[in-house]
Amino acid sequence: MTRRIHTTPSYAATVGIIQVVNEPQTGRDKGGMPQAEKDTLTQIYYPSALRAVRTAENDLGIPTSSRIHVQYMDTLWGAGDPSSSLPSDSAILFDDHNYVGGAVTATHPNAKQADYMWYTCYIDDRLADGDVPKLVGEWSLTVNAEYSSEFDWKNSANTAFYKQWFVAQQRLYERTDGWIFWSWRTQLNDPRWDYSYLVYKGWVPTDAAGLDASAQQDVCKAYFGTQRRTKRW
Repeated sequence: MTRRIHTTPSYAATVGIIQVVNEPQTGRDKGGMPQAEKDTLTQIYYPSALRAVRTAENDLGIPTSSRIHVQYMDTLWGAGDPSSSLPSDSAILFDDHNYVGGAVTATHPNAKQADYMWYTCYIDDRLADGDVPKLVGEWSLTVNAEYSSEFDWKNSANTAFYKQWFVAQQRLYERTDGWIFWSWRTQLNDPRWDYSYLVYKGWVPTDAAGLDASAQQDVCKAYFGTQRRTKRW
């Protein structure tokens, strides 16, 4: 794949990252992930994959400035420390997937809108594992009780929450090196998953300048006022 990217002009102009494994098994999955499996993944497979990419680039004479970034799921994903056996390399990137619904309802099974906002505003930290540089490569506005009246996106009474929660998550993820919403378009026409439908609904800005401006909004203070940060959790 590395050779194909560098020797195909259309790929070389558009592909800058190869991800080694997307969402490997974790301890949260059925059957878990024994430490021995984590060690095999992070201590053997991960450095071998990086070595294969760099060897191909060396063979092609690719300068350091033009090398592909090699991406790994971050430690927060739960499949071990991806950097534990990697050599120093300026073109390594970490991928973070953060679907807040699961994290919130793990401790608050009857979570309300304010619980999601509080978690995003004051609890969540996507840089806690120290894996940098990092992209938040998947996130959404999905909640676990997505069909309840509390979270029915078709009910205009809930629109303000989704708009504010988008900005709260955007601000959180812009502390990293960038973010990608899941997804641009789906067959669901559900703005919690479908960025193009968010745009259509007018829930998010339509250009980069608007997104930059929204990231400057202290939406958490606007939502909670001056409540103590330990009050809800």
